[in-house]
Parts: sequence; structure tokens; C-alpha cells
Amino acid sequence: MIIIFIGVLLVIAIAVRLKGNHDKINKIKADSGISSVVNVNVAPVTERKTGHLLDLIGTLYPVKELDIAAQVQGQITSLPVELGQFLEKGKMVAVIDNTLKELSLQSAKINEDKLKRDLERFRNLYQGGSATEQKYEEARIACESAKIQVDQAKKMLEDYNTPQI
Repeated sequence: MIIIFIGVLLVIAIAVRLKGNHDKINKIKADSGISSVVNVNVAPVTERKTGHLLDLIGTLYPVKELDIAAQVQGQITSLPVELGQFLEKGKMVAVIDNTLKELSLQSAKINEDKLKRDLERFRNLYQGGSATEQKYEEARIACESAKIQVDQAKKMLEDYNTPQI
């Protein structure tokens, strides 16, 4: 019971002290002329140019950053993008020198045409009984292999022509 009585007296003493400090601060404000009212002047909004430049130093972080890895190696002949430019998905980023792949495709097409003519000759010879079935099959397989080489060369050239995001 005594502890409660001492606690109540302590709370009352703190409240009296705080009230006294509050009254003292208000009296000092009143004596010094400090008002709680602040006057504000308002001006109409106008556009003006300032003669000052604002130089800021900081670090910028991109919203999204991508590492682009090409499917093929080679020398970049054209880079039709600029640093910081926004790109859409599927946009070409670089052009890689594809001269050797174009020549490889032309060579594969020439070889395929030759082997098609050879296959036609062996077909005629086989049907006439002048060539063996084995020679005809070898010519057919060589012709199919040449077609596959043309398809591979086209795919490689396509990979060179489409380095994109």
C-alpha cells in the first residue's frame, strides 16, 4: 500500500514540474514577442530562366540490364544502337561479318547442284542397266548429304544475321 502511495505522489510531482516548465516557456515567448502565427507571401507562378547550372554527381542504376551473348563468334561490322538507348525485344543489336558463311552457303549450293545432276545421271544409267545399284545409292546419299550441308550453311548464316535481344 505504501508503494502505491509513493508511486502516486511521484506521478503528481512530475505533473506539477512539467506544468511549471510549460508555463515558464509560454511566459518567455510572450515576453520576447515570438508569435505562433507565421505570415506567408504568395506570388503567381511564372516561368523564368536562371543563370545557374546545376551539376550533380551520382550513380545511375538501370531498370533492367542484359548481358548479350552471340550464338556465333566474329568481328562486329555494325552496331546500330547507342549507349543508353531503350530497345524492344527482338531488336537487332549488332551485325557480325558473315562473308565466310555466305561463301560457304554458295559452295554448298554449287556442290548440291552438281550432286543432283550426278544422281540423275546414275538414275538413268541404273535404269538402263549400265550402273550398279550401289553406285546409284552412293549418289543418292551424297545428294542428301549435300542438301543437309546447304541447310546447315543457311542456319549458320541466319545465326550471323540475327544477333538480337
